[in-house]
Amino acid sequence: MLNASRSRPLAVAVLASRRAPGAAQLVAEGQRRGWRVVAGLTSHPGSELMESLGGLPVVVHDIAAFYAERGARTSDRAVRREYDRVTLELLAPYAPDVLVLCGYLYLVTDVLLDAFPGRVINVHDSDLLRVDS
Repeated sequence: MLNASRSRPLAVAVLASRRAPGAAQLVAEGQRRGWRVVAGLTSHPGSELMESLGGLPVVVHDIAAFYAERGARTSDRAVRREYDRVTLELLAPYAPDVLVLCGYLYLVTDVLLDAFPGRVINVHDSDLLRVDS
């Protein structure tokens, strides 16, 4: 997925929570197709993302601890915006072009979406087929 107007492959950051379905495949496909995963960020310590990215940098941005430090519930959208601002700061050194959410369990706010307009992809590993009984 190398754009002809780009001089380098797309830099991809992967965001995950506990699980990281498809993250290892994303790394492998990138090597074959011309993008590269530059880093990962997980909202949970002990995430399988660390293993899935095979030695690439993974930043732990513990969402439970972040909310606990502020005495807030994870449903507090104002704190979520603050969390997303810090997420952007933590990802900045890796200069990602695209964010891929692989098993990322939390809604992202306009803070993150505005920083990557049209460049946030949510990978959903569930079967979303409708089955009529």
